[in-house]
Amino acid sequence: MKSWTFLLLSLLFLACASPVAEQTSLAERARMLPGRHITFVADAPDGYEKLSIEAIVGLPPKVEDIWLYAPKDALERQPQQALLRTWLEAREAEPLSDGSETIFWLPTRIDADAFVALQEAGLLEALPTKTQAFLWQLRGDRLRIDQDFEAAIAAYERALELDLANVEANAGLGAAWLGLGRSDKAAPPLQRAVALDPNHYWAHRLLGSAYLNLQRYALAADEFAQAYIIRPQDAQLLLPLALGLGRSGQRELALQILEQFLALNDDPKLRGDAEALRREFGGL
Repeated sequence: MKSWTFLLLSLLFLACASPVAEQTSLAERARMLPGRHITFVADAPDGYEKLSIEAIVGLPPKVEDIWLYAPKDALERQPQQALLRTWLEAREAEPLSDGSETIFWLPTRIDADAFVALQEAGLLEALPTKTQAFLWQLRGDRLRIDQDFEAAIAAYERALELDLANVEANAGLGAAWLGLGRSDKAAPPLQRAVALDPNHYWAHRLLGSAYLNLQRYALAADEFAQAYIIRPQDAQLLLPLALGLGRSGQRELALQILEQFLALNDDPKLRGDAEALRREFGGL
């Protein structure tokens, strides 16, 4: 019994004696990232250059990323806070906050590489929700282009958890599901995308493809027609449009569309596909 008591007391002592890892401050994490680190406060954190408000608003744009340490209380005490806030808005600064500190990020660009850097620095979740969603969407775009569809889907879904109205994340999610051959999964986010932006050419085209794969031909024809209205120079849309129309029972209109397609397209393979549809719909 005494041995157990001694062991428990020893473990308790070690737990109390172990140093608690200090959480790295927002300013320190931002300092890890490339760019110019500045502030207007007198007690500047390590690695931050102290500048006057006039010098800050006079900095040239888009030369390098700028990280401005500007605690809320210090900013509110500044006589020139209106000038600084106007400058921050004009430069599309992104505020990062952990509840106790505030840093404004003025990026030269926001892209997929910025996502990786911010995530590694533990700064992603300090950004506004919509900005986080946008960065997750960009991450999904890169993964989808690399044909890593499962990882892209996870990134897009995270973006949509943060901002369901992100049109590009909805369209990208649909494209990634199509890349895996899952038209049933692709259709819902693509439906959201075209509802949010009725003029989104890519989403209409992708949704049309999903409907064709699901043999929902009338709906497919509607989507390809919308895509063609948005981008009439894309004559290749006429072929899947005719397919959707013909297989949904509108054969005469499908044959007219095919004639228009053949008049505009000289690609042997596509012309062969069009001729096959003409025979299917009774045009020969």
